[in-house]
Amino acid sequence: MLRALITIILQIPQENLVLSKSEESLLANTIKSYIDEHYMEDISLNILSQKLHISSFYLVHVFKEHTGFSPIQYIIRRRIGEAQSLLINTNESVTNIAGVVGYDNTSHFTTLFSKTVGMSPKKYRQLWIKK
Repeated sequence: MLRALITIILQIPQENLVLSKSEESLLANTIKSYIDEHYMEDISLNILSQKLHISSFYLVHVFKEHTGFSPIQYIIRRRIGEAQSLLINTNESVTNIAGVVGYDNTSHFTTLFSKTVGMSPKKYRQLWIKK
């Protein structure tokens, strides 16, 4: 699906790139699918826009319009969601889980987790152990 969309986009001169609502929806779904498959890797707007041959600005606009989140917000939520599952279902350390979901800096991961969930990964795990 990603290749088909890229083929369509490449056939349109970049200065005239205006997609219909259904094409924008397909693009947003393609971006989401790519993030879902690669969230644990080093992903940036630059990487996404290069893969899809569109500007970062347009990519953010389309994705946010269709999902309510910027691509970066979605990546963070996707990673934190996976981390929550791993914290509950495994005995892996917070450091290992941070690495598995795409963060090589445990402190940064803990900060983002706390901001998103409202508590540290350690407290989150303890809360679920008590249940």
